[in-house]
Amino acid sequence: MPDFSALRSRLNDRGFTPQHVIVPGDEATEPPLEGALRLREHGNGFVIESVDYGSGLPVATAPDAEGAAEALLAYLSRPLPEPTALPEATVHAWVTDVAKHYFELRDRVAASGPMIIDLPPHLPLDRIGGIDGWRLTPLDTPFELRSLPPTAILPPAEVHRFVTRAAIRVSVRIVEPWFGRPGGALVLLMQEPGFAIRDALASGHLERITIER
Repeated sequence: MPDFSALRSRLNDRGFTPQHVIVPGDEATEPPLEGALRLREHGNGFVIESVDYGSGLPVATAPDAEGAAEALLAYLSRPLPEPTALPEATVHAWVTDVAKHYFELRDRVAASGPMIIDLPPHLPLDRIGGIDGWRLTPLDTPFELRSLPPTAILPPAEVHRFVTRAAIRVSVRIVEPWFGRPGGALVLLMQEPGFAIRDALASGHLERITIER
């Protein structure tokens, strides 16, 4: 296995600990954030993937260790817009408008299984964990319905809030009971290859928001 200690030093200098980004040779003392990036060997090269609640979505590949290190740093170096402050009334109106559609969608998924759909603009969403990831939920979904592991809310995990600004393809599923929690929420899994939350923020498909209460 190549030595990635120089890459780890560069990541640390940029504020990306092993909880945010996992590279070969890391000796983590804390569990990684949900959505954390992971660099690993794959076939004859390397893959960078976002690991969200146990499943990985590849976001980049490289033929060798040097290329993998540069690809990872480039992926993390793209500027992301600062969150936009939105009035609570605006967000509430969006949530109200879409609520009945969520009930209809949940009934369809319960009857027929996971569905692939394109999320429309102005859809408020959130996630718990890191900013990286590819798993989203409707804004303010109750925690118990998400069936998240206890580690999901440990610092430095945060609740990240978003609004869609362009269509995003997702697989819609119903959360199963897990970790002693009932589940039942809708979960939206991003489906386009090589396109996770960081990519959607950089491209303008997603916008980070804060809510002015």
